[in-house]
Amino acid sequence: MELKFPKILTRILDMREYHPAYETEIHVWCNAPREFFGEYGSHAKKYNEGEQDGLLSWASKLWSQGDKETHVSVDEIKKLIAEYKETDPNLFNWMVWKSLDLAETHKIAIKKV
Repeated sequence: MELKFPKILTRILDMREYHPAYETEIHVWCNAPREFFGEYGSHAKKYNEGEQDGLLSWASKLWSQGDKETHVSVDEIKKLIAEYKETDPNLFNWMVWKSLDLAETHKIAIKKV
């Protein structure tokens, strides 16, 4: 028997966890290489200093590993941030933190087996 498994694993970030009115699901890449997750810190620091491109590109890659129709582009993230800047300024940050939490939960579940 030949064992076949997908090379890329995603978990669903259900935006209704943030608020019931947000009926969107984002596919989060959970088995990305360690180097990829290691890049988060430097991108987040630069983001807090006003340089958005690195973190937005990183988040787009994190959210664009599932089926093509589920991909999230940098432009879509920029639009989301601009649209909710005044009314919900922490939305993007929550999405990133929750995505990291999903990936970490995936890795912990593997370690427990």
